[in-house]
Amino acid sequence: MIDSPLLSGGCDVRVLFVSDTHIGLDWPTRPRVVRPRRGDDFFQNFERALEPARAGEVDVVVHGGDLLYRSRVPAWVAETALAPLKRIASSGIPVLLVPGNHERGSIPYPMLAVHEGLHVFDRPSSVVLDAAGVRVAFIGFPYTHDHTHQSAAASRASASAGAMPKRTATGAPAATRRLSSVVSTRKRSKQATVKSPRRAITGR
Repeated sequence: MIDSPLLSGGCDVRVLFVSDTHIGLDWPTRPRVVRPRRGDDFFQNFERALEPARAGEVDVVVHGGDLLYRSRVPAWVAETALAPLKRIASSGIPVLLVPGNHERGSIPYPMLAVHEGLHVFDRPSSVVLDAAGVRVAFIGFPYTHDHTHQSAAASRASASAGAMPKRTATGAPAATRRLSSVVSTRKRSKQATVKSPRRAITGR
């Protein structure tokens, strides 16, 4: 929990920040192997982290990403993960939710997250709240998977364009010399295969 003193108003806005709860991990619908599972532990720890909000000790709850352990989960897993946040929102405490990389930047079954007190940063946006008698703005944006991969691809393409091919002593690129060598070897092998039957016929 973060106490953030605002010098202008002389008040504290109490923000409860949680993240990386990974609900649904090791929580199979139809387990094929009987063994101890940690799925319930993840959910119980999530509930425990929210206790200050349930006790009314905070003004805002922020979930910073990875509410779920992956983007493709059954609807009941998404509903179960969102339920504690929606209950807190119903109590009058605003809840802000940021989709993380595990959700690929989008909460599955978005209709399950519809609640007047729950804001999902499904795109870059800002939310202005009145908390503890102070007007506060929160700015957030979801994980951007495509932008990350495009940047990496652009970097690789730039590096490839700037690299010059190695040249041999003859001045030809190394790749060309290797290809010529392979072709010459194949020609010699083919010639040896053709001559072999002639020697056999002569020896009769």
